[in-house]
Amino acid sequence: MALLKKDGDFIDNLPRIYGFYTGGFLIFIILMAILEKFGVSADTIGILFVAFTVVIYAAIGWLSRTTQVDAYYVAGRRVPKVFNGMATAADWMSGASFVAMAGGIYMGGHAYLAFFVGWTGGYVLVAVLMAPYLRKFGCYTVPDFIGTRYGGNLARFCAIVVLVVASFTYVTAQINATGTVAARALQIPFEYGVWFGLVGILLCSMLGGMRAVTWTQVGQYIVLIIAYLVPVIWMSNKQDFGLIPQFVYGDAFARIAELEVMHQVGSLLPPQSVSGLKALTVPHSTVAEGGLAAWKFVTLVLCMMLGTASLPHILMRYFTTPSVATARGSVAWSLLFIFLLYFTAPALATFTKLQVLDPNLSTSIIGKAIADVSNLDWVRNWSNVGFVKLVDFNGDGILQINEFFMRGDIVVLATPEIAGLPYVISGLVAAGG
Repeated sequence: MALLKKDGDFIDNLPRIYGFYTGGFLIFIILMAILEKFGVSADTIGILFVAFTVVIYAAIGWLSRTTQVDAYYVAGRRVPKVFNGMATAADWMSGASFVAMAGGIYMGGHAYLAFFVGWTGGYVLVAVLMAPYLRKFGCYTVPDFIGTRYGGNLARFCAIVVLVVASFTYVTAQINATGTVAARALQIPFEYGVWFGLVGILLCSMLGGMRAVTWTQVGQYIVLIIAYLVPVIWMSNKQDFGLIPQFVYGDAFARIAELEVMHQVGSLLPPQSVSGLKALTVPHSTVAEGGLAAWKFVTLVLCMMLGTASLPHILMRYFTTPSVATARGSVAWSLLFIFLLYFTAPALATFTKLQVLDPNLSTSIIGKAIADVSNLDWVRNWSNVGFVKLVDFNGDGILQINEFFMRGDIVVLATPEIAGLPYVISGLVAAGG
């Protein structure tokens, strides 16, 4: 592990190190697939996936431990732009984005695209207005930058207050996502899943600070993007749409529009709500009409742009680059790496919805007997942790669109099971989240 001790050697060998890391992870996936073929239970595979990634991340954090101030707070200002882009992408998409993006489109339809546009636009603001100047000032933290730029401790204190409030709000979503993943993969209560996630975060970051976080996040991005792309490519190919789902799901959109009319999506509403869960009530690709809807879309985009450009944990990443030019370049790389996931999320939501709604597919559940649907493994597994619920409101024994409730943020995690993919893919997705 001398590479982690000699920072210069480590930086020079980053492509090779993470190449070995990626290869090792792919070998682990193959090993899990072999174990599944030999009859190892789905729960065991899920636990092995999560345990493997947590141990790897914790090991990176331990090996990156440091007592040097520069290394602890700004990773020694030696992070290359490509790897800083990967770390920033993982920082931004970890947890909440990974599990919520496709789920938001699945439940909210076209209107949810405002989040994508706003977040992407926010990174443009970061590249033009924020990142170069943060790096130019050479501070350690955002409050340091504010205090230096505007003078006095009052400005610094105000920045700290804003940072803490913003961070708590953001961390709430991240921890919620962590609890969701752990609850399903480890078959433990949601509350225990939250604590499990917090311990993992502590192990990854406490001893090495920003240096440990940076190299852990690069590893996380590799796992995350593999876990996100594999299921949607597999589903797309399985449904004869090809291997590049991001460009070919237009026909799936058209089919969903037909199915929504057939199942009365948007008109057949639940007579009562289920706490914490939602039924599908919004058409997938219908654009809301009227000036108010357009105003809401545009203002949400602007809010997301400004919010993204001021997120403290993202701005911190641009203190870690060797130069101002590298800081600007790392924003461009982070946009590319984030784009890979965001460009895929609508396709994932579309193919998953097709799996649920289309009676021509063996995986569909709407319009089938509730007794049969209740016995499906994925419905039973997610019902056991309280994230899916079937309610026969009209007593006819047939599942209608307004009788199927789920949490939107399980769409990504449940997709491999919904689509009937090998459970090793479910374990992979859980590891990515």
